[in-house]
Amino acid sequence: MRVSLINGGLHPKDAVGTCVINQARYFMERGHRVRIYLSSVPAQVSAEIDALTRVVPLKEILEQRHEHFMLSDLYIYHYGGRYDLVETMRGIERGTVVFNYHNVTPPELWGTDVGREWLADGVAGSALAHYADFCLADSPFNKQDLIDRLGYSPERIYVLPLAVDLAEFTPGVRDPGLVERYGLHGQRVLVYVGRMAGNKRIDLLIEALNIDAEFRDVHYNLAIAYWRKGRVPEAMAELEMELALHPDHDPAKQAVAQLKQETQDTGEETPDQASNREVTGKPERD
Repeated sequence: MRVSLINGGLHPKDAVGTCVINQARYFMERGHRVRIYLSSVPAQVSAEIDALTRVVPLKEILEQRHEHFMLSDLYIYHYGGRYDLVETMRGIERGTVVFNYHNVTPPELWGTDVGREWLADGVAGSALAHYADFCLADSPFNKQDLIDRLGYSPERIYVLPLAVDLAEFTPGVRDPGLVERYGLHGQRVLVYVGRMAGNKRIDLLIEALNIDAEFRDVHYNLAIAYWRKGRVPEAMAELEMELALHPDHDPAKQAVAQLKQETQDTGEETPDQASNREVTGKPERD
């Protein structure tokens, strides 16, 4: 069987890239012939995967200049945003076409105008799913999105969660230096790995953790992360939340004092100052 996997790019260290690579290996291990068609050059992939990749312009596919693609029995289009090769779904007349939906960040959840148009185009482009024989969704949420927003038939959507290799991603021995640095002795630690972006909804995670009073230091640690990135208002807001939950939290008290001193030195507003300005129309005076 000839298999064509299609995506905009390929990075072995992100979720979609890992999914594409895992699919390629799955089919190869079973004796199938696999090609990965991309719009851009892959980043740091193994020699094994690199040998399968073809970076091709849309025009070459439309002109039927790639025999493997033309004669494939299975086409899997990965979708986390719009890219030129995904448009070839419209012209597939043989084999089985699968739309592997990884979701697109809603533009309204994006924290800036930069890139918002690309997201809006990505949301609109997901309607190409109707050219597929069936869809794969990473989660029940993504499946429901296809149903609610596109009217896609539930019977033609299969949920296939992204896999995690537990041999590579598993809790290890705690670093004594980090334990000491952050005062984590005897503490349970929840680690978020990803961008600090509004669409990641870290706020919902924090709300959930607020339900359990035993989760001490959550807001404090998040504040330190914001502080190091120069996001002063967010850092101060998290520190204030930590002190509201745990008034005896001395590190948070010290951090508040230091952060206030820094904002006075730089002229930046704290959340209290910003709130006062919004109510009175005047900046707060020290």
